[in-house]
Amino acid sequence: MTPMTLYRRALIVFLLLLGGLANLSAQSGVAFFKGSWKEVLEASKTQGKLIFVDAYTEWCGPCKAMVRNTFPNETVADYFNKNFISYSFDMEKGEGIAFAQKYQVNAYPTLLWIDPLGEIVHQALGYRAPTELMVDAEKANRPENLLAIYEVQYNAGILDPQVLLNVAMARQLKKTDFQSPAKAYFATQSDKDLLSAANWEAIKLLSSDFNSREIQYLLKARNSFVKQYGEGAVDTKLRETAEKTVRDAGANHDRAVCDAVISGFNKYVKDNGRAAARMDMVYTGTSGDWKGYAEKASIYFEKYPVTDATQLTWAARNVATYVTEPALLEAAAVWARQAVALSPQYEPYLAQAMVYEMLGKNNEATLAANLAIRYAQLNKIDPKEASALLDRLQH
Repeated sequence: MTPMTLYRRALIVFLLLLGGLANLSAQSGVAFFKGSWKEVLEASKTQGKLIFVDAYTEWCGPCKAMVRNTFPNETVADYFNKNFISYSFDMEKGEGIAFAQKYQVNAYPTLLWIDPLGEIVHQALGYRAPTELMVDAEKANRPENLLAIYEVQYNAGILDPQVLLNVAMARQLKKTDFQSPAKAYFATQSDKDLLSAANWEAIKLLSSDFNSREIQYLLKARNSFVKQYGEGAVDTKLRETAEKTVRDAGANHDRAVCDAVISGFNKYVKDNGRAAARMDMVYTGTSGDWKGYAEKASIYFEKYPVTDATQLTWAARNVATYVTEPALLEAAAVWARQAVALSPQYEPYLAQAMVYEMLGKNNEATLAANLAIRYAQLNKIDPKEASALLDRLQH
């Protein structure tokens, strides 16, 4: 074999190795989408992922540093390639010019996370080392930021359980209507499925109707849930859901619903009648019978000592607002004093001032109103109600 033949073979091997290394390099690091911005948005919809945009310019040093140091990082690449459609383009060329104007990109690099509807859900400015970029990525990928993705899937008729749950959870976090997808989701779950840890979390966040199928199952299978998740957590969820349903029943003047909830609750949860007494009290108030509410509250707070300042404050305010009988107002004054002792803050002091004003105890009302305003200022709360009350007392 001649020296020239050996040279040619060595060159071919070298070129093959070089090509392999180049291909490996192309496959490593964050994989950036090739195509137009419109195509990226479509890919976001079909793949159900946020778009990560690296908005750069050719002259930007920190942009080039991220290309060298951050995007090739294995941890960054694994996370981004799994969770995002990544897109990188020059803000001074082609589509980048219009993009920069639309999204007001004027510093580089600008790192944006955008949903399929073209809305920014998170952004960061400047160079990010791998660990720093991961912090931003995880913030961007929070469930509340994925609502548009889930809505696109939901509106497209993709109604598998995970999509239904995703939509319901994201809407709940956004404080928008989540009941329809939640109900549809729970309908896909068997009784056995409802006992799972994931569904327990879903029940806690999404179930607010005591008569819903999942809450009724929680009642009947209470012992099993208690064994897995603790008596306190299970009974708290049952009480909160029962009370909300009773409150809604009161607003609709539907005593039959209230009685059915109390009966169902008492059948499975033994608490010496405490929850039932509170529900009866709540129903009476929300149905508009505030004198009856005050009477029931007096009995309730005497029989079942309360250490929740919020409950005491709410009761005292309602009596001060809707009741004129001195004996009931005196009882409310006791609750307000207890609330202040438990939590010396704006709301308890305001409730106390309101009760004292109704009782004609102007000196005590003035003192409580001034304390309410002081705590409002400390906690940056608008003291409008307390200030108005103080004005009434002084004129």
